[in-house]
Amino acid sequence: MEQTIYTGLAAKLREHRSKQGISQHELAGRAGLTRSTVASIEAGRQGVLLHHIYALASALDTTAVNLLPDAPEPPANRLEAPRKVELFVASLSARSSKAKRA
Repeated sequence: MEQTIYTGLAAKLREHRSKQGISQHELAGRAGLTRSTVASIEAGRQGVLLHHIYALASALDTTAVNLLPDAPEPPANRLEAPRKVELFVASLSARSSKAKRA
């Protein structure tokens, strides 16, 4: 999943930069980064610090949110676990209520 985040960010960054017709070198200068850092980010090879995402977004006249990839769907079993806990707690509450009445 981590790699998907970086490749998604890379694609969005490249897309925004290309739309504006600026080079990696120019973007790097605007964002206060090196061209090699921008190239590594665009290749999805480098993790990105949060403040770099904001600097890149500002340099591209967009928001950091617009550079982030869509969140992947959580695995189905992650969604089922909270429901199972909820049902278990409800069953305990029902048992407790019956015991108090008896």
